[in-house]
Amino acid sequence: MPPENQQMIKIPPAAYAVFVSLLGEKLYLRLKYRYRTGRWPNLNAPKRFSEKLQWLKLHHRHPLMHTLADKLAAKDWVSEFLGPQYVIPVKKVIGGVEDLSMEQLPPFPFVLKFNHDSGSTKVCRSAADFDLAALRAFYHARSQTFYHVNLEWEYKDITPRLFAEEYFGDPSNSGVLRDYKIHCFSGVPRFVQVYSDRWNKITETWFTTAWERVDMWYLSPPKEGLGRPAKLNDMLALAAKLSKPFPYVRIDLYVAGDQILVGEFTFRPYGGFMKWKPDEADFELGRMLSLPEP
Repeated sequence: MPPENQQMIKIPPAAYAVFVSLLGEKLYLRLKYRYRTGRWPNLNAPKRFSEKLQWLKLHHRHPLMHTLADKLAAKDWVSEFLGPQYVIPVKKVIGGVEDLSMEQLPPFPFVLKFNHDSGSTKVCRSAADFDLAALRAFYHARSQTFYHVNLEWEYKDITPRLFAEEYFGDPSNSGVLRDYKIHCFSGVPRFVQVYSDRWNKITETWFTTAWERVDMWYLSPPKEGLGRPAKLNDMLALAAKLSKPFPYVRIDLYVAGDQILVGEFTFRPYGGFMKWKPDEADFELGRMLSLPEP
């Protein structure tokens, strides 16, 4: 395992498919889990949250997950299930990386992202700071299936499409809306993970659903002084409704004025390869996650 302060080796996306084909899904997951966390996972009788997420990758594939992993298809589903007022408007569907040109862009500002992966979001505020060549290179490297990276089945066979969303500003949070990531177990919200200053120096802060600070994290130390959002009860009710079909899902929500907006559905945060601080948090969330019959 790499030392704590050593960066992970960057592997070209196309190489992951080769590793999976050579090793098989289970061995691939075991090796990657060992590399990322420093220990071998128990996939026969998992106890940790991170282990159970790997088990779900191998044994649980609800068909709705595939729809909700596609960011464009998820918008259509949410619009039909809840109403269009909960959906972040799409300014333009651009298509493939070859279609990314200044002529194809909507008016600035907007948020650019792929529909088929995680982590491809770029905030585009003005033409002056828009680097078309750099973005083409960035999105070209991410234009293949995301499934092979962490074996998240829900991303498999989604046709990659670039699209531009409406931009919502928040000067108090690096210019973008604060992320409220609600972790739900069998339709019951249990924790709210808040991402702050996402485009600057990201921090994550965990709360119970009663807005009590919880001393745990896996990405970055917490941010102090976050007030309870006025729409918290409404957000929790919305997350409970959206998460009901799944043993576990993280519902990502935003608040723009009086409006609650659905961001994404995330079924294996961080690919399930997180190193919790403290380690007991991995077991605590694991006890909340009841695995279905394989």
